[in-house]
Amino acid sequence: MGKQRSILVVDDEMAVLKSVVMCLHSSEWLVFATDNPKEALEIARRHKPDVILCDASMPDLSGPQIITTLRADVTTAGIPIVLMSGYADADMFSHVAWSGFLAKPFGVKELKEALQSVVRHIPPKME
Repeated sequence: MGKQRSILVVDDEMAVLKSVVMCLHSSEWLVFATDNPKEALEIARRHKPDVILCDASMPDLSGPQIITTLRADVTTAGIPIVLMSGYADADMFSHVAWSGFLAKPFGVKELKEALQSVVRHIPPKME
């Protein structure tokens, strides 16, 4: 059997962060979470999660800025990133290399489908 997959959830809206974390904790994910975009970069480099779920609009560093920074770092460049946004138009963010897009608000089903679509392309971890 494969090892548990890990995910980093980044959102400055505490209500969104808490509900996503609650949803994922009850599934097969090991969850890292922060409302601080700068801390998210540190967590990504330290833990190298299998997937990052990142809000697009945050103070200090936006989701696209986080993605650009992570893509430029050899240790995090290959991590799939699902971008979340209250703007339903994913084309607004076509200038950055995201792996999936979730329009807010979204439900548990949409969240799990978005994560499943990016995880499908990651080889399973071995014990």
